[in-house]
Amino acid sequence: MSTQSGSLPFPPRSQTVASSEPLVERVSSKRFLSGKKGTADTVMQLNAVLTRELAGGLERNANLATSVFPDTSFSFRIDTPLVANLAPPKRPMRRASTRTRTAHALGPQKRRNTIHLPSSIPGAAESLILNPPKDWSESNLAGWLNDIGTALENTYANINLPIGAYTAADGKRILPPKKIWCPRHSTNALEGSPIKRKPDVILLDTSSISNPTWPRVHALCEITRSELKKNRTIKDTILQKSLITITSQSNRNFFPCLSFSRDSFTFTICDRSGVVESKTLKVKKHSLVLLRIIAGLMFARPSDIGYDESIDCDENGKAINIRLKGETLRVIEDLFMSDSMRGRATRCWRVARGEDINQEEYVLKDSWADVRRMHSEILTLTLIEERGLCKDRVVPRLVLGEDVCVHTGTDSKPIYIKDTTARHRDPTVKHVDERVHRRLLMGPVGKHISTFTSLKELIGAFVDLVEGWLHPSIIAYKFY
Repeated sequence: MSTQSGSLPFPPRSQTVASSEPLVERVSSKRFLSGKKGTADTVMQLNAVLTRELAGGLERNANLATSVFPDTSFSFRIDTPLVANLAPPKRPMRRASTRTRTAHALGPQKRRNTIHLPSSIPGAAESLILNPPKDWSESNLAGWLNDIGTALENTYANINLPIGAYTAADGKRILPPKKIWCPRHSTNALEGSPIKRKPDVILLDTSSISNPTWPRVHALCEITRSELKKNRTIKDTILQKSLITITSQSNRNFFPCLSFSRDSFTFTICDRSGVVESKTLKVKKHSLVLLRIIAGLMFARPSDIGYDESIDCDENGKAINIRLKGETLRVIEDLFMSDSMRGRATRCWRVARGEDINQEEYVLKDSWADVRRMHSEILTLTLIEERGLCKDRVVPRLVLGEDVCVHTGTDSKPIYIKDTTARHRDPTVKHVDERVHRRLLMGPVGKHISTFTSLKELIGAFVDLVEGWLHPSIIAYKFY
């Protein structure tokens, strides 16, 4: 790579450079969040825009459950003996008829052969995970999922650490609030978004049951009576509700969804590269896969279900503290929040660094950058600073920058890796639209251009922009 004195390094003209991302129509380019009457039109517009935005962004991963919730996500093993231990809650016994007793005696052996459970494990056929509700209503589904969660808690009630406890990056031991599946808003719209949608079943903290909103939703469960593989409606509603949740939670990286159709289920996650789906599997035949998903959603650490653990949010989903390179920055206000699900999904905050009289204000930028770009924004700003280009004019000064890391491994042996959208994709298939999570702290903090007090100030701002954009070194970097 050649260089010129006082300019940034740039490749020769003959070299192909992925300097820009494919042109895609984003959700943020449309205004449909009016909250006015006629929400059917709003939903139709949202469907159309999401279809265009996610075009080419649907991928399948047969091992998605394990990719999202590996064995290291749990303090216990997801195995056949655990399935057998998930006893249903005790209820009053009813005297069965002769016909019922005969069917019961013959039934377990047949079910064991179907789901390949060893006959030596007593109680396997009576396991909760193998006995879904006969009537797949929203309330029955929520009750079944909650019974499974309670059975898991009871199974591990005597261990030293409560199920679901984890160690944060700072070494503190965290016990998250108990989670519960709630079907209350399957018939009325959930508050917290201008898009009025009715989720079938949502996963919430118990403290949020009395006042649930989209910013408090951990995961989604949808149900349909038609075949999942051919049902376009349930796929559309998953995408819509995923967009609502992702855009209403400042610390959300991806959103998990579980969908059922009688005896089948599909696991889906929506992130900044699009959508990843599992195969549609049978509940009884693939009970271990389903148990891994349910246990992960209810008891895995926040980063495993799509949260950014380096961002603290209030009950309305707004960021209040953000950590960058070991420093905690206090959020003063939101500056910009992208409405897109797929793409860079840029978010900017005005933040405070330091304490009391030594406190300084900066801009914190969080985005998902395309890995095909040859030069990162961190590298570009670092070179501009080192070589003294565009001093005090237009180009921001980089203070701190890093690729955000996510927890893997176990509590006893934590491993932090770079957070990219490839980690939930099938590793045997080429992932074209891979994005890396990146965060920058920059200065100085400016005012919104709409706050100008005179025509001279407005023209001066545009002059600075043009001069910065047309600086010879910047032109060399951007277009060669």
